[in-house]
Amino acid sequence: WTLIADDVFKKEYDLYLSDPGFNRIIRSVACSLISRTKEITKQSDNGRELYIKSINKKGTWERVLTSSGFPDFETESDKTDYSQHKKTKIKTAESEEVTAEAWWEECHGTRHRSWLRGGKKGDYE
Repeated sequence: WTLIADDVFKKEYDLYLSDPGFNRIIRSVACSLISRTKEITKQSDNGRELYIKSINKKGTWERVLTSSGFPDFETESDKTDYSQHKKTKIKTAESEEVTAEAWWEECHGTRHRSWLRGGKKGDYE
């Protein structure tokens, strides 16, 4: 699939990148590249594993997110204690090792959420 990167999305993406401290030049480049990003996704193990391959002019970023949640325990979007989520180590697009947490939410797991935690520039949803 390809991201729909309209002006509203790019403005939100710029704010998202400013929170962890990316400077204006990096954010400008990232916002121009995001619309040219193609993502290939594959699910396995009944949706437990989500493979994502992002491809743009900067390069390729492959990762596998391992989801926790139902049937392990109920997962709800208003839940604030995510300590039960399975944590795995992955590399960011910048090759930094972080801890990933992922889970499915909403009715029967129709919305995927993930966090990358412990990076030098902070945590990312």
